[in-house]
Order: sequence, then C-alpha cells, then structure tokens
Amino acid sequence: MAPPPSHSAAVWLEPHQIEFVRTALLAADITPTWAGSPAKGQSAAVADALNAQPFDDLRAFLSTTDAPLVWLASAHDLGSTPDQADARAVAAAAARGVRIACSEPIPHSVLNLGPGGWAAGDQSPAGIEAGQFLRYVGIPSTSRVWMDSEELRAAFGTPRLVHIEAWCGPGDGSLAARLLGAMDLVLRVLGEPESINASYVGAAAGGSVLTTPPDTLSDLHGDLSATMRTADGRAAVIAASNGAGRWSSVITLVSAAGRLRLYDDGFEWVGPEGVRRDEQRLTHRTRGATDLAQTGARLAADGLARLLSGSAPDPGPIPLAHVLVLCQTALLSARTRNPESPESVRRMMLV
Repeated sequence: MAPPPSHSAAVWLEPHQIEFVRTALLAADITPTWAGSPAKGQSAAVADALNAQPFDDLRAFLSTTDAPLVWLASAHDLGSTPDQADARAVAAAAARGVRIACSEPIPHSVLNLGPGGWAAGDQSPAGIEAGQFLRYVGIPSTSRVWMDSEELRAAFGTPRLVHIEAWCGPGDGSLAARLLGAMDLVLRVLGEPESINASYVGAAAGGSVLTTPPDTLSDLHGDLSATMRTADGRAAVIAASNGAGRWSSVITLVSAAGRLRLYDDGFEWVGPEGVRRDEQRLTHRTRGATDLAQTGARLAADGLARLLSGSAPDPGPIPLAHVLVLCQTALLSARTRNPESPESVRRMMLV
C-alpha cells in the first residue's frame, strides 16, 4: 500500500462532531483519509461526510495504521477498563511514528491510569505508560496565546488568583474536556490545590430536581464550577460548560502587577492602578460571526497542524495522572457537596 500523504489523518468521532471536525481539518489543511465512529453503525456515514475511507475498530486500526496522525476527537470507551489492550495499541502506533492527538480525557478515570497502562503507578504494567504519547489539542495550555505569552507571564509575576472560564456547545466536545483543560492549567500555574469545592449542574436541574455528576469523566455534560485553595493561600476558580453556546476561553490571572486576561485571540494587562499596560487582541470588526462560532475548531486545528508540521516544538504530554486526580476530586466534591482533597483521592485510588 502506498504511504499516505504527509498532511493526512485518521479521525475517530461521534456523528454530532462532523461539522466541528470538518472545520478543524480544513483550517489545518489536513485531509481526512480515514474516519470512524464509536457510534454503532455510523462509521460509514461519518466517513462519507468527510470523504474518507471508513474504519470501525479503533484498537485494530491503531495497531496497524501508517497514518501520520490519528485524531481522537471522541474518546468514547477508549481506556475505560483496566484492560491494557487500548494502551498497548496506542503505544504500538506511536512506536511506528504515528502521532496521537486527542480532544477528550483518556482514560475516563484515575482508577484505570495504572492498571490500564496509561501512567506509572502502584498497579501499572511496566513499560507501557501510553499517556506519554497523547497530545491534547484545543485545551488552554496548548493554545497559541498561552504558549506565546511565556515572557509576558514572566513579567506579570506570580499569580495569587486564577480564574478560568471554559465555555462551548455540545458539538465542540464534552464538559469533561473543558474540565480537563481547566485543571491542567490550574496545576501548571498554582500547583496542586489542597482542596476543591465543586458544584455540578446537569441539563435536568431546576425546580425540585437535583443532579449529580457521574463517577467518572465518561459522558460528562452540563455545567461545573469549582473553587480551589493551595497550601500557600493562593486560589483558583473555574466555570466550565458544554451547554453554553459557542466556544469561549478566558483565563484571568491576578498578581501584584494587576490583572492579566488571556483570551482565545489575544490578551489584556491592566495594572493595579487601573491603567492598561499592554494589549493585543483582534477586534470584533475583524471577526465575523462564523469565526466566533468556530473558535474551538480553529484552536484544535492549530494544535493538529503543529503536530504534523515538524517545525514547532512538541508541546509534550500533559501531566495526565495529576490532572485526572484533580478532575476526579471535583466530581467527588460535586457528589458529596463538600470540599474534597486531591491527596485523599490519590490515596483512595492508589495512583
């Protein structure tokens, strides 16, 4: 079989993600050569919509493909059990030079990190640790604005407060994806908090109906807010939803140097005296409604293109075990309606 073109990719997606995936691949100048879906009987339909060849067994595909890039726009049940076969398939693909991009948390639970072969741990099979091969796209820490602001953030100084807004619609991904991206950023800026106090609001909430989140990140949709405190007295607040219409990410840092806000398309630094010290942002006059609505897809496209270009530094894996512990702690807090400790969750999960 002839090798695929250098800017081709295989995509694993849900049917409702077709427009999101199509927009992202077009913006990244990537041809979807193969496409499949975890939805039963839908692989042919999503492949036809993307003008790609269908496949319906992700594990088998990962074990044999020579695609330059596999984008897991949907995680579905990948890594959802302690079965190590999924992690071995990802590791085998990476060993052949296949890049693995993902938009959703893999695995869905810290319970499967070590036993499933995704990260080192007390129960981890030696030598797999497939999480090191995953590259997350469309999350704040891998966005161009965040990576390009390193010198700006160094000049701004150590934040004492971090506030993260992570909004999108259902077609852009799950609440789990938005939560993972926000927790990854909290960890990078503040380190691990000593406590997390979270609230979850599902689609059925209202009146006398109370909603609780699932035990894991699998099929997590709706709204979640959380406040966090570190051992040295600093704090973080996140508000995330995949039922909030179009995509929008806003990261606000507060330090002795004032307020620094990082948007999807730029930044603004306001000093403590109230004077704007620096700013760089596209105006609404240069952005159309379509651009605003497709921001999430364009951020994913930037990450996908970076992985294939070879000209930009590899962003590397996220600290998956630590991030998933924070996500799991937030879910536990939302269920108990009490503050919970990541360290306690880590001890319970043996991570």
